[in-house]
This record gives sequence, C-alpha cells and structure tokens, in this order.
Amino acid sequence: MNRWNREGAVCVQAVKRNSIPAAVAGLLIATLWLTIAVNSAHGQETGKVRSAPSRRAVPTETTVPARPAAPLPRRVSAEQGADVEASADDIAFLDRFSTAMSRVARIARPSVVSVQTVMGSAGGRQRQASGSGVIFDSQGHIVTSSHVLQGARQIHVVLADGRRIKAELVGRDPKTDVAVLRINAPNLIPAKFADSSRVEVGNLVLAIGSPFRLSQTVSHGIVSATGRSNLDIEGMEYQNFIQTDASTNPGNSGGALVNTRGQVIGINTAIAGDGNFAGVAFATPSNTVVWAARRIISGQPLVRGYLGISITPLFPEVADRLKLDTAHGVFIEEVVPNGPAAQAGLRAEDVVLEVNGVRVTDSGQLQALIAELPVGERATITIWREGRERKVQVVPGEQPEDL
Repeated sequence: MNRWNREGAVCVQAVKRNSIPAAVAGLLIATLWLTIAVNSAHGQETGKVRSAPSRRAVPTETTVPARPAAPLPRRVSAEQGADVEASADDIAFLDRFSTAMSRVARIARPSVVSVQTVMGSAGGRQRQASGSGVIFDSQGHIVTSSHVLQGARQIHVVLADGRRIKAELVGRDPKTDVAVLRINAPNLIPAKFADSSRVEVGNLVLAIGSPFRLSQTVSHGIVSATGRSNLDIEGMEYQNFIQTDASTNPGNSGGALVNTRGQVIGINTAIAGDGNFAGVAFATPSNTVVWAARRIISGQPLVRGYLGISITPLFPEVADRLKLDTAHGVFIEEVVPNGPAAQAGLRAEDVVLEVNGVRVTDSGQLQALIAELPVGERATITIWREGRERKVQVVPGEQPEDL
C-alpha cells in the first residue's frame, strides 16, 4: 500500500524582544526548522512513492517561517514505476486466488475427455472431427453435445491420462443437443454435477475441453447471463443457455463449464459469431444435461412435460397495462381447455414469473423449463394476476407427439 507523507504546518508565535533576547529566539527557530527538515527527509527515504524535494527559504533571526502549503496528490510516472511495490497482503491474496483456481482445474480436468470422430462424406471420403465430453458415471457413460456426433462412423475417447478408447453411441437427443457415449475402461473419475438453477450472473467459471484438438485446455471467465434462448441453432428446440465469456472455440463443444467447486454447471454447446470466439459462448445447463442423459441411459423415451398454454413475450405495453413493474416474465395468451394448466386454474393474460423458483426471462426458456418438468409430479408456478403475485400448483401432463 502506498504511503503518502504529509508535512504538518508548524506555527511559531512571535516573541517579544523585551522578554527573550533576539539571539535566543533565533536559535529556537533554527532548531525547530532543523527538526522538521530531518523528519521530512526521513519520511521521503522510507515512503513508497518518492518525489523531488521542494526548495525552502533559510530562516533568519528576524523572520518567522511561512506555513507550508498542503501537499498535492502525487502521480507515479513511468520512470517511477520501479518504486511502486505491491503490498504483502496483495501478493498473498493473488497467490491464494491463483492456487485456488489451479485446484479447481485439477478437480475437474480428470473428468473431461476428448471425443474424436471419423465422419463420412458424400464423395465417400472420410474426414476427422473432434469435440469434448464429460464422464457421467463410473459405468463408462460420457455426456457430450449431440452435434459433435452427427454423421460419425467411428468414435474414440481420449481420457485425461492419455488412454484412447473406442466408444459406442448410447443415444442422442437433438432437441436439447445432448448425447451419451459409453466406454469400457477402469479407474474413471465421474464429474460432479451442480444444480444449474442456482447459477447467477457474475459467478466465476472455468471452461475445459479440447479446442482445436488441444486436449485438457482450461480457460476462465464469468457467467454473463442465464436463460438465453431463441438462438438460431438447427434442430435444437429447447434452449435455456448459460452465457459465458470464458474462451471457447471449435472443439470445446461437449466440454465442461464448471463452478469454483469444480462442479459441472453446463456443457459447452455454441459460440456467437462466425466460428471464432468473440467473448460470447453458450452452455446447456447441467439440469437439462442430467435430465436427458438419465433417460437416454435408462432407455426410457424422452417424455417431456406439458401444460397446455400458448405463450408470447411480455411486451412493455402489456406489462404497463397489467401494472407489472418488471422486465421478466412470459404472457399466457391462451389456455387449452381441460389441459393441465386449465385444471390448475391458470388463465389467459396471466404472466408466468417463475417455475419451481427459477426466474422466467423469455418464451424459449419457459418452453424448456416446462419440457423438463416430471410428468405427474406437482410443480409450483408463480404468476402475476390482478396486480399481485400468486402461486399455482400444477401437475404436468405428457407432451403430445404432434406438438
């Protein structure tokens, strides 16, 4: 921490010539100035920021020194940079932070794999592609992005310890862009998956994967937004992305986005722009990944929840009319007669604010949240109606196949 030296003003009272000899008075004044000069020089030698000494008039026997002006804030020039030092506390904090992030990476990296595929082409030629994946359980199941495996004829997985193992495809769900592979290998280290509904904007994250075939690459950033949807991604109907500025590039798809405890909060899925990282990347939330993976592994059909409502974005003029002073929420335009929503008492012109405590930001996110609701299990929907919030208990049905 920089220490600024302050030179206090010294007030010397005038002495009467008829009470103390002028020579004695002059000697006292000279002694005071000498003391001030020595203390000031000592302060300049020990201070962290040095400046050129100021000139002073030498006092005489017949003059009283003027009050020094208050010091101005001092700037450190480039030449003085060598004189600026980080404090011990600063260095200790940065060391602890760096060590902590390194430990988080060591926790998560053994569970992240490189996925290498051989793809077929229209001309009969084969081409190689790569992505990333995350070990889901000790039975050898690995989750990745569905688009990583599209058109794959051969699939191999390279573990963090260098083992290269042939993998089989268990199943894919293009609507959520989740796929599951299986390998036969001992000593696997499954990842720990966190509850992605608790992720907040500003949380520190690490992205781990194999960009440009560079396996076990770690980058860092923060959560930039949650509940992102309506992205132009072919075949992906249910979108509820975590947005991050952690550097991700081609090959990161299917890799892990982890929190500061080394837990997976999402699977890296897409980046904005023309294919090169521009500071905006998207990850499928861990809750969606776990929901889809468990059904794929069990062989169960991917049955999605259904409420029977028609929804539209909440436009500002509608929010004003409903006296709702918030920017989030989704407007219910229509309720299907005798559907789960109607049976629960939901109405047209209700505004959905939360689903099981998760804040609703737009129509696409709400669609994804409803799809993941367990069929037949009670869910809590928070709505806005007639000028106040209400909670409604609804039991989702099974989504019709033709929906």
